[in-house]
Amino acid sequence: MKRMAMLILALMLTVLPVAALGEGESTVTVYGYGKTYVTLDTAVITFEISAGAKTVQEARKQHDQKLEELYTTLESVGISKDQLQMSDSFLNTQYEFKFGKLERGVEQDEQSVGSEWKLTLPEKGMLEGTLDAILSANVVSGYTFTLESSGKQEAYQEALDLAMDYALQKAEFVAKTNGMKLGALRSLKEEEPVFGHTIRSETDELMDSTIVSATVEMVWELVK
Repeated sequence: MKRMAMLILALMLTVLPVAALGEGESTVTVYGYGKTYVTLDTAVITFEISAGAKTVQEARKQHDQKLEELYTTLESVGISKDQLQMSDSFLNTQYEFKFGKLERGVEQDEQSVGSEWKLTLPEKGMLEGTLDAILSANVVSGYTFTLESSGKQEAYQEALDLAMDYALQKAEFVAKTNGMKLGALRSLKEEEPVFGHTIRSETDELMDSTIVSATVEMVWELVK
């Protein structure tokens, strides 16, 4: 795995007194940044199926028929319906005002039923064929897809280790410059992990890798 790491330039180089540690005691605060590149080898497709009709029952029936058609189409390219995960469902019911009251309409224009689904592909190379199959079924009302990595968590741990190593090096430099040594680690704050933007549009080029980065704030006690 290709990797690189750099230290954030905005380091707090001054020795900061901390009252809670006692008079005359000090701390140093540093920030470390680590970055790795991870291969994008999996794909996730999300899509929506919806149907509208005069009644909820009819809309639900049409929705379920579309879903069955999609199951059949996906099975033709080796995708089992068990691989699909429903992430959300919705029911939009129309209402009418009658005699100054909001009432359920007797003759309404349309009721709609829908669901959102997620399909995770174990190999990025399956994306194009699977998308073609989904669109050929002509039953989805919208879709997006994302390229991801099966090794994302391991890559983040590597980036985190790099960030902590570089923060430690900087803290040791500051301590030495001030004629002191590092004491106990007082605090460690880990910022939200950053994974490269991997959502692909129709005009984007498929990416082979993305950035995974970590940032930490570490505070050490300084001792003579």
